[in-house]
Amino acid sequence: MPEYIRYTIAALLFLFFCGLSFFIWKKKMLFLIAGYQEGQVQEKSKLARYYGIFFFIIGIESIFLPFSQNTTQIFMWLGILVFSVIAGGVFINLKVR
Repeated sequence: MPEYIRYTIAALLFLFFCGLSFFIWKKKMLFLIAGYQEGQVQEKSKLARYYGIFFFIIGIESIFLPFSQNTTQIFMWLGILVFSVIAGGVFINLKVR
């Protein structure tokens, strides 16, 4: 795969997750969160802030994927990404009820 394609994909992922972060965090569009149901959460602003930060961190992590030179590094970054998603989900579910 040519290098410019890897960088383009990473940039698009970054823009997607940052846009998602903006719409959830600043515009409070909580319907973008999978599984969100109106009325289950009392502190909507706190939920929006945590998910906004969460998606921004995922966007920043996606920038580093094209810098991986071999398969081991790619799997390392994907492992960090998966760990971040799981840890973020657990953290948000424990903090916001």
